[in-house]
Amino acid sequence: MIRIATRGSALALAQSRLVAARLAAIGLPSELVVRRTQGDAIVDRPFRQMEGKGFFTKELEEALLAEEAELAVHSLKDLPTEMPAGLTIAATPEREDPSDVLVVRRERHDPRFALPVAPGSRVGTTSTRRRAQWIARRPDTTLVELRGNVPTRIEKLLRGEYDAIVIARAGIARLGADLSTLVAVRLDPRSFVPAPGQGALAIEIRDDARELARSLLVLDDREVRAAVDAERRVLALLGGGCLEPVGAFARRRGESVVVDAVKGPPEEGVGPLRRARVEAPSFAHAAALAAERLGDPGSEVPGGLRGRTVALTGQRGRFELLARELEERGARVLLAPLVETVRDPAPEATRALANALEFDELAFTSATAVEAFVALAPAPVLAELRAGAGPRIAAIGVATADALLDAGLPVRRVADGSGGEALAGAIVRDAGAKRGRALLPGAHDGMPQLGESLARAGFDVVRAPIYRTRSSDDGEVERVRGERFDAAVIASPSAVASFAKRRPFEAASFVAIGTTTLAALADAGLEPRIASRSPEPAAIADAVASRTHD
Repeated sequence: MIRIATRGSALALAQSRLVAARLAAIGLPSELVVRRTQGDAIVDRPFRQMEGKGFFTKELEEALLAEEAELAVHSLKDLPTEMPAGLTIAATPEREDPSDVLVVRRERHDPRFALPVAPGSRVGTTSTRRRAQWIARRPDTTLVELRGNVPTRIEKLLRGEYDAIVIARAGIARLGADLSTLVAVRLDPRSFVPAPGQGALAIEIRDDARELARSLLVLDDREVRAAVDAERRVLALLGGGCLEPVGAFARRRGESVVVDAVKGPPEEGVGPLRRARVEAPSFAHAAALAAERLGDPGSEVPGGLRGRTVALTGQRGRFELLARELEERGARVLLAPLVETVRDPAPEATRALANALEFDELAFTSATAVEAFVALAPAPVLAELRAGAGPRIAAIGVATADALLDAGLPVRRVADGSGGEALAGAIVRDAGAKRGRALLPGAHDGMPQLGESLARAGFDVVRAPIYRTRSSDDGEVERVRGERFDAAVIASPSAVASFAKRRPFEAASFVAIGTTTLAALADAGLEPRIASRSPEPAAIADAVASRTHD
């Protein structure tokens, strides 16, 4: 009988029972051995005010070393990066979603903001990482200490002790917590970066338990292990423990690895937030680069937009990374969705998607196009594409590439230009002397430059209109009616048309994403205007800063 050391909280027990079920499936019976940790015992002050580390793990490790248990189950994010002598992590099973969730009382939910709580709200979190990122984006709210297990935290929110709380999505999922009377918003882990290892479990054993270690190999997910090892490596290289204001999120993208990382100041609210996004051939290389950049003052988030108000007018849910970039530079950002999309495949597009494997190139200009393609393409076609068969897949911008990654589609190339010409150039260079067939799924009124550039280069281009953009519901823009913004960011000609028709707010300047949108602004007589040099958040924020400082 294998004894499993575990904490006694509802989440810890649920996680340990998951492992026990996995053990039973491979013929290893087990029982739970509950231990109370220091973190469970002390609930009246935040950990950053206490000495030591391993507040939720030390007692479980002591049980292993005393041979009172054969293995321990931890939330990996709670484990210090330095392991005690005589212990090792034997397995890291499949990972839950690593993201954080903002849970809000309905009366304090404010959808004008990317972090949708009303100004002046009391937001509960004790994590130094979460606090550093939140302060940088929503200084108009108040952070309040929050301790207790997941059910206790939710109960405190329901009682009105807080207007909102930030907690790990994995805990909510594993407990099946009922949030039906609240508003739960998943925070994009590329934007609101989670703790290293968040969402993953660690199965820890004595390092002399070789037979048990061999048995546990079937529970180890090698891809999860590589990703969380990279995240923990970032933390270790920065010399921090699990209480440090450091976040890291690693994942594979095609043949490379991407790591988003963040580091808050040593003293809360005193000093800049630092961010790094790196891409490298391996998890170890990406982790080393991320840690190096976070240690460089050049990684400090630039200011320059303090006191400025910016409207983001695209489809809701599409501008989380841009909102974060602008807010961390000091801007007050409001969401003013002028448009929404509906899937509407043309007959020729349906045929083209069914035959997508016959093309040489498959190129996407937006995350919306990716999502529509995945929803409409036949399942066998998607399965082949995910396995690496068929055309080479290309994307404009990191957001589009990440949407492909989330869909399991391998990305061959990513162009960072703001128009289709940049991606066309990358495709032409990669193809060499060969010219084949290119499939371009997109909007009915999508950017023509990509197809035109590829056609001029000799490709047989097939456009596949699969969605339309239309004016959003009036309720979306009524929330910002009468506001005056220093700048409005507009991403498409349809958003320009919607603004020109409704004029829901005033803007001192307009920042276009792409030359097609810039031309639409000119046709509508909206000025002053400027085009971002690329669709990446930093470039758009730079364009906003240049316009609002004129």
